[in-house]
Amino acid sequence: MADSSRWRRIGLGACLMALLAGCSRTTEGPMTAGRMVRKTETALPVKHCVDATGHQRGAKPFILGGTCCCTPTAKLVEEYHKDGLLPDYEITRLKSAYDERSIKTDLDHRGCNNLCPFGPHIVKGGKCMATPTPGTRNYEEVISGQFPPPRPKTP
Repeated sequence: MADSSRWRRIGLGACLMALLAGCSRTTEGPMTAGRMVRKTETALPVKHCVDATGHQRGAKPFILGGTCCCTPTAKLVEEYHKDGLLPDYEITRLKSAYDERSIKTDLDHRGCNNLCPFGPHIVKGGKCMATPTPGTRNYEEVISGQFPPPRPKTP
């Protein structure tokens, strides 16, 4: 009887070890559009700042030829002014610039990871500038500006 109890404990221990091993570090990100999205293992340099990364000093708005994809706010316009950028812009003019180009920001909607009808993200040629979901491949591509090569079209 004691021998059988010992084997149960060993079996339980082995199961626990296997379970814990399955919880080890993974490279899979969150679910996106019903599928897992693999992300990179190392942090990429920030080329395009977004709300999740924080505004990078000296970066002007993407729609004006810069690399800033942060949500247009009065505070952000103040940051531009401190950096000597957009001295003739106020928040209403900046918001109007996005509206004129039909670009949707976090002021319009959020949490879509740029998979909404306005997507992809503006850095990828779309009309969505909602902050990408951190931890996803899309987020890393947007902030780094590094996109995979297009897949060849199959006949």
